Amino acid sequence: MADAGPADGNAARVRWRLRLLGAFELDDGRQRLTRLPSRAAAALLARLAMSPQRAFGREELAALLWPEADAGTGRARLRQTLSTLKALLEPRHAAPGVPTAPVIEADRRVLQLAPAALRCDVHDFEQACRGGDAVRALALYRGELLPGFYDEWIVDERRRLQGLAERLAEQLPAPVPAQAAGMAAGGHAGTAPVPATGAPRPPGVVAAATETAAPLPRYLSPLVGGEDLLARLRAQVLARRLVTLVGPGGVGKTRLAVELALRLQDEHEAFDTVRFVPWVGCSSAAQAADRLALALGLDDQGDALRAVTRALAGRRTLLVLDNAEQLAPDAVALVAALAARLPGLHLLVTSRRPLALDGEQEWALDPLPTPPPGADAAAALASPAVQLFAARARATRADFHLHDGNLDTVAELVRLLDGLPLALELAAARVRTLPPARLLALLRAPDAAAPTARWSLLARPGARAADDPRHASMLAVVDWSWQLLSPTQAALLRLLAFAPAAVEATLAEQAALHAGLTASAADARVLLDALAAASLLRRAPGADDRLWWSVPEPVADVAREHAEAPPPAAAARAAWRRVLHDWARALPPTVPLRELDEALPALLGTLRSALDDGDAAFVPALLLALAPAWAERSLPAGGLQALREALERGIGDGELAARAQALAAQLCAAAGRRDGRCSMPGRRGALADRRRGARRRSCRSDARALALRRRSSRDRARRGRGRPPARPGAGRDAPPARAQEAPQRPRARCRPACSPRR
Repeated sequence: MADAGPADGNAARVRWRLRLLGAFELDDGRQRLTRLPSRAAAALLARLAMSPQRAFGREELAALLWPEADAGTGRARLRQTLSTLKALLEPRHAAPGVPTAPVIEADRRVLQLAPAALRCDVHDFEQACRGGDAVRALALYRGELLPGFYDEWIVDERRRLQGLAERLAEQLPAPVPAQAAGMAAGGHAGTAPVPATGAPRPPGVVAAATETAAPLPRYLSPLVGGEDLLARLRAQVLARRLVTLVGPGGVGKTRLAVELALRLQDEHEAFDTVRFVPWVGCSSAAQAADRLALALGLDDQGDALRAVTRALAGRRTLLVLDNAEQLAPDAVALVAALAARLPGLHLLVTSRRPLALDGEQEWALDPLPTPPPGADAAAALASPAVQLFAARARATRADFHLHDGNLDTVAELVRLLDGLPLALELAAARVRTLPPARLLALLRAPDAAAPTARWSLLARPGARAADDPRHASMLAVVDWSWQLLSPTQAALLRLLAFAPAAVEATLAEQAALHAGLTASAADARVLLDALAAASLLRRAPGADDRLWWSVPEPVADVAREHAEAPPPAAAARAAWRRVLHDWARALPPTVPLRELDEALPALLGTLRSALDDGDAAFVPALLLALAPAWAERSLPAGGLQALREALERGIGDGELAARAQALAAQLCAAAGRRDGRCSMPGRRGALADRRRGARRRSCRSDARALALRRRSSRDRARRGRGRPPARPGAGRDAPPARAQEAPQRPRARCRPACSPRR
């Protein structure tokens, strides 16, 4: 809050400081509030603070704040709003040392601020105007009154104050140094210095912004996981004149740029002027220049670029140009022209793709780090993605907290959402009615008829969605990027959406050729680079410095849902099968195992798609092309199951079928040594046949042994009818042998497990 002028006798007793010019801020030295429980509460406080010595009648305030309501309803709303405001400003259970005297004095007829209880920048600005202190007044005027409020009385006051600032600017005989302006503001961060320019335009126009000016946005929630990024980005912005923050939609480019701009504005050392220029909806150079002039509070008079150049000449200025990805080439040239004409100008641009200008420093902003699969509780809690989700969920449900029962689910959820801050915030808002486990289950269940239906959960209503529809939902984020693609880029993105898993760039080039999207691999590479620059692909490093590319799930669902775009789904899947089969056949006899491990997810995925498309013969053909590798790498269970289904459906009786049966026997033998379970169709598998044969041979051997024992028992019985001969070495006193030895009890008959039951 600006501390205008020297402290007087009452300054020491001021409990609250209120800023209304350029932003809403309420500060008591311990906390800073940027919004109140209701807009009516903020408007009521502003009305009282702008005229602190005046007593306002209750009927007057009710009619001012709720002009559409009748007298009784207005008074009732005023009582409720006043109660809310007093509970905030005058807590009943204050901390030790905190004054408990009332801030708002109220009786049955009037309301008025208590003397010296609150200090407002609008009142200080008007006091400086009456005293003729133009420097101090313009330092206090940091933007329009209550940005975002459009009550009739607020708009009238906004115009009145703006007129005062412009008249004061005209009275200044010479440019005011930035240091003087900062001292006049009591050294408070964020004051807007008077521009130094010799143009006929009054030198205070940059400080005295028009009603349509765009002050630096203020966020209500703290930044999570960005302190290190801010420090590194600050060094880049100070060292280079054009830095472009590049990343996918919803990754937090605007938030990071604004946070840095706020800190540089508060430092007031590197730059005299810091401004935010929203280019949402701008495409041409004329629209971009007009928006720039509005952000600086300039009357362009037909030539916005000239007005901006004259206003910023000789100044150290930082402009945050937000949302530049949709600009036409002539609008991008505007950025280069500004940088060439203004040596003291630094530009921080946010875009989903770089501007491709000389001297541009690209800064790729990645999503928040997520905990790896299987991470322990400490690693999960330290993840910025988990922290952001938990913070936003607590803002929705105050009783939400992470514990052993939901931590693994939240970690899996943030991995599914790729750590995108916007997706995490939208998902956290659903915690009000959906537990994380249920939300995760819904997001994991795509509908084949409507692939994007599951992402409709990640949407929000409210003012921000109306102000910037691009961020109203994850689908809106993707749709915005899709609309910026050329037809050939969209076709390649749709082809990549049908890829079974991450693929290497060379495979993507070959798939584009097989699908008929490009005439050469070089053309396909240009399109692939354009999609990567547009932040629509996810990359992962592989062997030999190669990159493996994949499409994020929301982007893939949107691309697959555009059925009218080429290529058709069946043709896209067929192209990937052909590419992977050619890749497998081109491998050397000694298969590079690391490359095989990287391609294994794509191989298993294309086996499944082949079965779904009725191309069962592709499964053994691909596995046979990689036969040498299975001696070193065990085929996962998914591959064995695909081979089993292909053989069950039938692939003919030719050489392919015979080789497939032999491969099945080999793979099942390898699987049997691990877990002893394998079941193949046709002859039920070679390993299963060998096991049945072993059981049959064992049963026949047991039967022969039983027959021999029975025959021996009968022979002994026949010989025992007479007295058996004496055993050798038996004496006279030896006990007589039994007249007849009972036959041994035969063992139960062994019925082979493979024989049918009777």
